[in-house]
Amino acid sequence: MTDGTPFADGRVGSRFAARNRTDSRWSAVVVAFVLVTAFGLAGGLLGGLAGATTVLVWYVVGTPYAIAVGHVVLVAVFHGGIDPIAFAVVEAGFLVMMLEPAIRSEAPGRVGAVTLGASVALGGLAWLVVRSQPLWLAAAVTIGGLTLASYGLYRYGLVMFGLVEDSEAPHNEPHNDGDDV
Repeated sequence: MTDGTPFADGRVGSRFAARNRTDSRWSAVVVAFVLVTAFGLAGGLLGGLAGATTVLVWYVVGTPYAIAVGHVVLVAVFHGGIDPIAFAVVEAGFLVMMLEPAIRSEAPGRVGAVTLGASVALGGLAWLVVRSQPLWLAAAVTIGGLTLASYGLYRYGLVMFGLVEDSEAPHNEPHNDGDDV
């Protein structure tokens, strides 16, 4: 049940071991309600069950997996195609789930703004591509954008936690790898 919340000592904590337990509990309940309701409004009882499945995955393994599983079950519920309004309702539920960590952060406005900006940028990019190109190309562009964003966040985390070497270190010192006998 980890969501990648880093602590000062380098441990990664769960959603309910966060800094403020009360905020974490009520925000998790709100996210669960919003997701099940959004899926239910879009797909009826079967959609509600898909939303509950998404919430369960979110609770157990975290947000990225819930987004992936949620979209897979969305395809299963709407195997014949989905109305754009129903799709927007479900995506709004996913957005609420992605914004939940902002409540627990020390800068909720900044975290929320970055999350919204990234969501709008990736969604807008996919929308622009799908309007003029085949659907598979829109999916590939979206996956590429997510890949670049994920790598950027990974590198940012390494720098923030001091897990990378300083690039200003001198490179002209002799290196002894133990082969000098």
